[in-house]
Amino acid sequence: MRLVCLLVCLFSCVAATPVLGAPVDTEHMFGFSEGTDIGIPFQPEVEVETVGRAGKSDGSFLALATTASLKYPLSRQFRIAPEIAVSSYNVSGVPDFPDASEFVFDRAALEFRWHPLAWETNPFGLTFVATPFYGPIDPATGTGADNYGIEFIAAMDRPLIADKLFAAINLLYTLDRTRPWGGNATIDSSVLGVSTAASLRVLPWLFVGAEVRYLQAYNGLALVGLTDQALYVGPTFYLTLGRHASLSGAFEPQAWGSLTGYPTGLDLVAFDRQQFKLRLAIDL
Repeated sequence: MRLVCLLVCLFSCVAATPVLGAPVDTEHMFGFSEGTDIGIPFQPEVEVETVGRAGKSDGSFLALATTASLKYPLSRQFRIAPEIAVSSYNVSGVPDFPDASEFVFDRAALEFRWHPLAWETNPFGLTFVATPFYGPIDPATGTGADNYGIEFIAAMDRPLIADKLFAAINLLYTLDRTRPWGGNATIDSSVLGVSTAASLRVLPWLFVGAEVRYLQAYNGLALVGLTDQALYVGPTFYLTLGRHASLSGAFEPQAWGSLTGYPTGLDLVAFDRQQFKLRLAIDL
């Protein structure tokens, strides 16, 4: 939590810098981190996003989750977005994971975004996100299970150099419950995370940047019993495809990890060796 407080303080200091503003959309600019823009009222946006997770301590592991969403801003401050996701799992020889090579329905979700502060007219942009979800698989292994929960995000962003350099900070809290099919066991878990990212315009249509994410996994829904930690670091990009479309992504290997009770190094039990994202967004 000290890291969270330090990042927020640093971000607030930066926010004291005067803003000239620029007509850009920051939502997809920062890789896994979220920008605060939510789009133009009553203009829908279709988004297709693929998130990949690869690498465990032993064996072969690759999971790809593709989510399609329809984003509809109801005002300048509020947006809803129904989502559906499908996944593929290719798992072989991973300890405690069943071998699998399958394509499955992942989950359905409904995202709510509240955008009380716009960075164009305030010291920084601010958006709160809540996404309840349900899926028929265990997202860790791809095996059949009832999995449901909710993800919360508090996102802040700010132009550091008008129309040139942007930065963001996210606070993340996810809680979920998994009940494997064919058994009576229920697994409750939660994840707390903080991320920061910056993105620089290098061409009129291209931003490149970097992102750092720190994640903690807990037993239970109330952050009780820290079990795993991981730090991801890597590059990001964001490019516009004409006036109404964009392509963005990130590739982030695990730079550090800690499994409770074991020496630090990498945590390849709860987390993955690499994570990556590719996202296409089109305004309708």
